[in-house]
Amino acid sequence: MGNEADSAHRPQDQQGDLETDDNQGQVTGGDDYASGEWTNSSVRVSATAETGASPITSVTWSMNGADQGIYTPGGEIFFISDGMNSGEFTVTDSLGNSLSAPYAVNIDEPSQRFSSARRQ
Repeated sequence: MGNEADSAHRPQDQQGDLETDDNQGQVTGGDDYASGEWTNSSVRVSATAETGASPITSVTWSMNGADQGIYTPGGEIFFISDGMNSGEFTVTDSLGNSLSAPYAVNIDEPSQRFSSARRQ
């Protein structure tokens, strides 16, 4: 079976024995979220990866172009900021093969409306 971080989902991409699985997302409340959709809720994103004979040596992630460091496959990343957000998971195996899986989270939170009642 090989070394695996998690194998619950179909592979999205493959290089040699290295595979990344579909990025998963869920909006607040538990509904599924597909990369790039617009939502008015916060979003949780996670990813998994697996390899054959060559062990995974690192999994990293970035958000909006900034390196965020080590990622634990299956862990959740929360997006709460309004606007268009992008990210990428990168997996590297012991042979030096690297594979990246991009994702996009678009949040459009409704503006809060305040009303004031005047006393007369």
